[in-house]
Amino acid sequence: MVPTTSPTNHRHNICTWWGAICTKQQPQEKDSSSSVVRLPRSYNKANLPSYKDGISPEEENMLRSRTCRFIEEAGKILKLPRLAQATAMVLFHRFFAKHSFAQHDRFEVAISCILLAAKVEEAPKKLSTIILECHALKSGAATASRPTPRLDTNSEDYVQLKERILLLERVVLHTIAFELSIDHPFPMVLDKVRKLCNLPRKVEYEKHSEGALALAGAASTAVTNKMTNDLVQYAMAYANDSMYTCLCLQYTAKQIALGCVFMAAKYCSIQPTNQDKGWIDLLDGMPVEILVSICEQIMDVISKRQGPNGTTAGNKETVTKFFATLQREFEVLKKQNFLMSGPTADGIAKKRLIGDADTPSTNSVKRPR
Repeated sequence: MVPTTSPTNHRHNICTWWGAICTKQQPQEKDSSSSVVRLPRSYNKANLPSYKDGISPEEENMLRSRTCRFIEEAGKILKLPRLAQATAMVLFHRFFAKHSFAQHDRFEVAISCILLAAKVEEAPKKLSTIILECHALKSGAATASRPTPRLDTNSEDYVQLKERILLLERVVLHTIAFELSIDHPFPMVLDKVRKLCNLPRKVEYEKHSEGALALAGAASTAVTNKMTNDLVQYAMAYANDSMYTCLCLQYTAKQIALGCVFMAAKYCSIQPTNQDKGWIDLLDGMPVEILVSICEQIMDVISKRQGPNGTTAGNKETVTKFFATLQREFEVLKKQNFLMSGPTADGIAKKRLIGDADTPSTNSVKRPR
């Protein structure tokens, strides 16, 4: 259970931490290939600050996912562009890579990340608007039949909340070492799909697949357009799902984008045109263990998404078939010696995509954002 933090104690925690960092700068580890602040290469969720405060990695994943859902819904209400919402999620993930969920109110951190991300992506909103809309969303009282309750901007609660948000914004900035240049997988997905589908095409529909049967005898342009649209639609949905995970702390935006394109291709029954070249060649030589990890974490998010009445959303038969397709593909990659030999890598593959047959949901696939 996550320890509750009162507004007064929360403000004390923020002020105490801010006073400490003003006198002593904390070192930030950076990726040697970019200026993005990342976790250590030996990424272990058990080493995150929240775990030391009694929050399990599974519970932290749940808190991250739910708060990212809050950020996305708030972004829609505030009419923020998709990149601004994604930037807010990345800022949120980075913040709690260095801080514990037990020490900070995750919703107030999320609001500060939304405020900062809106500025970064040149879509600024008034602080009062962000606070009022996010507070209403958090209260869960905003319905079509009942007016949304609003905080009184002259009340003491509003003034204190405003102070905490502004202070948290500075704490977030210091935590990320003022690194505001954030790459997202979305534009890289588009770029990779264009390279795969532009003539001469490097991919094609598998024989007897729905795409191949539907386009039998169709012009080359029609096939290219259909394939491009399918890959973009589903890869974007997977990229959106990736924002609910810690993938942005573990891998580059390009690696995440390539993993999403691969998953979209397998879902749409698309294969390399040249059978002498496998998917790893088309994915710029991406290490298979990284591809496995990205796919596994995205599928984990989808599997936990729920539909009406608390049931697992999506078509179970479709998901099972898709999961089996991923299993076969990774078995092929292993036989082609793309996966490292030895018990460690073999165990990773079995644990992540081969041994675990829990049925995920395709809610995000059927209704891509």
